[in-house]
Amino acid sequence: MTVQNDPQALAEQLAAATRSGSLSAAYSVLQAVPGPMLKEVGLRSGFAADTAKKPRDVMAFLLPQVAEATRHGTDGHGLRKIAKAAR
Repeated sequence: MTVQNDPQALAEQLAAATRSGSLSAAYSVLQAVPGPMLKEVGLRSGFAADTAKKPRDVMAFLLPQVAEATRHGTDGHGLRKIAKAAR
């Protein structure tokens, strides 16, 4: 299985990109993810999932979360901890 078809490897790349604070790197990873795997990669990176089925809708749901995580230098798991602490 190549990295392009390995959801765990793509999730790790996405998490590394958001933790490094590189929005362009995070977006590049997302663009490289095959549409049917977007939701799985997002979930493995700790981001919330939507009930959307179309890849473009999943992407639209993930992008704001990825941008916010990148601003905080964390991944989806860390973003949830930040949100929980803010309550």
